Amino acid sequence: MVKVSPIYKEFFQPVSTPTLILNTSCQIQSLNDQAAKKLNLKEYDFITMDEPSKRAWEKLLKGFPNEAYAYCTLNVKVGEQYEKLYLSCHFDNKTQQIYARLINKIGLSDNINKKLAQISSMFCEFSHGLIITDLDGEIISINNIGLELLGIDKCQLVNQTYENIFKNFSNNQISTFQYFRELSTNGQATVELSRKNDDRVLWLKLESKLNSSLGIILTTITDETEKYILKQKVEQHKNLNAIGQMTASIAHEIRNPMTSLKGFIELLKINCSENEKKYLNVMNSELERMDSILSEILYLSNPNERIYEEVQFTKIIHNVIELMNPLAELKNITFQMNKIEPVNEKVIGNENRLKQMMINLVKNAIEVMDSGGNITIKIYNEINNLKVAVCDEGKGIKEEEISNLFTPFYTTKENGTGLGLILVKKVIEEHDGEISVESKLGIGTTFTIKLPTVHEAFLKKDDSQPDLLMT
Repeated sequence: MVKVSPIYKEFFQPVSTPTLILNTSCQIQSLNDQAAKKLNLKEYDFITMDEPSKRAWEKLLKGFPNEAYAYCTLNVKVGEQYEKLYLSCHFDNKTQQIYARLINKIGLSDNINKKLAQISSMFCEFSHGLIITDLDGEIISINNIGLELLGIDKCQLVNQTYENIFKNFSNNQISTFQYFRELSTNGQATVELSRKNDDRVLWLKLESKLNSSLGIILTTITDETEKYILKQKVEQHKNLNAIGQMTASIAHEIRNPMTSLKGFIELLKINCSENEKKYLNVMNSELERMDSILSEILYLSNPNERIYEEVQFTKIIHNVIELMNPLAELKNITFQMNKIEPVNEKVIGNENRLKQMMINLVKNAIEVMDSGGNITIKIYNEINNLKVAVCDEGKGIKEEEISNLFTPFYTTKENGTGLGLILVKKVIEEHDGEISVESKLGIGTTFTIKLPTVHEAFLKKDDSQPDLLMT
């Protein structure tokens, strides 16, 4: 015989509804005082039923464990007479026991419907999901927002037991008995659960409150997804800051011995043969590449607190073209600037960071154009944003590679570090902007950045920075 956990016995006693635990033979394993008084029975007594009720009981058992919750109507012998009892049953597959509540269904629907009329306007206009349940745990109604949040049809919930709500959630690790115990003891209970909705996860908070005057349980459903996402971003930001500080420290330590190695290589070149110089040049070239990688890592790990001011973006573009033109000429590449007037090119930002971002985009364009050609830089407005597009005539990027372009250390170039575009994205995010990529194989690639113009830009600065006039 399977023993009943003391926690369930402790739970059943304060419950006002007659409640009992039965085995599959309809023998009482435990019951509260209300059930003992109602049935005039005690623990380990068998419930005596008429023949139709025995068939109904067998049908109930066959439905388990496919249906964990079910209703059953039985004619039970109480004293010398048979009484019709309505049971709301839950089957525990682990213990093979049935947890049953005796409920009175007579006149309940009419009574509840009258009470529902009193709150119908609130129910329809409520801004959150709302579920109305009777005191026996049967769902009476649910509003459209609630159905949308739960991702379930109304017919699957109404007139079903409240426990059916929990079936839709992937992290349902709570004990429903504990949840309802809290509700019956304190008159309210709260739980937070998650469920998959297409390609995203929804986090929902369910808050149940007992309204004794109306004889119903009101449950609100609140979408907490944005709060969870924000919390994750804050945690991620903290982790990235910690990693950035550690990375900067390591990069500085690596640079010290690298400086020494460069000095010794120069000394060795003085008294070595031409053949040996080739190897030393290779070593020096690799050290230069390591230094370049460290520079980009240090740049990425810099804190975000910088001086922001009004910047003319055309000025940045002209400076970058002038700087990168010698490298472009070596590969027979020319620059074309397409400024679509009228254009508001003023943004609030850090000029050095924006310049470095444009250098990386132009440098990438030059490196993918082995056969020469044109690099076109377009600048124009779209609503309250400034858009700058860098278009190359390279070989293009495969569609499956585009999604990985902004992944750290991912590169399509033979000697690339995979950090250049990470730096570009970081700078754009610092300026509340966006970046998109379009590419066609054999034709070229276009990187388009979008930045808020000076009228819409939001300047994040600490108290030590000067106030800026927003014209």
